[in-house]
Amino acid sequence: MKMISALLHGAAFILAILLMSGCAGSAPPEKAAPEETEIVQEEAPPLEDAAVTFLDAYLLGKGSTDGLCTEDFKEEEKEDSLDPEGMIFQAIGATREDLSDMTYAEMQELTEKLKNSSVITYRVESFTENVGIGTVLVTAERNDYSYLMNDISAIANNVTDAYLNEKMGELKEIYKSEGEDVLEHALYNGITPLVLEELESRIKDVPVIESAMMLTFVKEDTMWLADWVVETD
Repeated sequence: MKMISALLHGAAFILAILLMSGCAGSAPPEKAAPEETEIVQEEAPPLEDAAVTFLDAYLLGKGSTDGLCTEDFKEEEKEDSLDPEGMIFQAIGATREDLSDMTYAEMQELTEKLKNSSVITYRVESFTENVGIGTVLVTAERNDYSYLMNDISAIANNVTDAYLNEKMGELKEIYKSEGEDVLEHALYNGITPLVLEELESRIKDVPVIESAMMLTFVKEDTMWLADWVVETD
């Protein structure tokens, strides 16, 4: 037993020596250096490309201007843009609640047509870029719907007079049997489609004009964004 114990102790001693010599004789593996990642800064598209993409959406209705202009530009457009729907409501003295879904859908169809057909075509006269500011001069050929919109109150008055003369007996019966609220609903939904029809018939006769515009673009990160527009004539 003593011999076996001595052999075991001796084997353990030799094993320890071998392990120690192995550790001392080989260096720990070196960690690989992390690969360097090259960060490539994306370049903004040329001003010309950004301007044409924006103008196609803004003037011709080809897509949305979201992401193509600044928030300041959006706010200015809300204040300055033609609002045919609001002008029609004002002319007939109605609100959205006064109209049936069908009548309101007809109004939306016409007002979208007016908005999207305002500009017939455009041409870019020049591009100028200076330290992150771009200036684009544009000439647009457009339908001048301002004349039509200026006549909308007179149109609504004429249509209303004609409608009342034709439908007076029927309207009196509605008032007697169903009351004032139903009468108002009948009036608005009888008159509004006729006003829309008259406006539609006059679209083909509006004058076509040319107008010059100057647009300013600002370079933000990797985008050129429309920031300001003004008519120059």
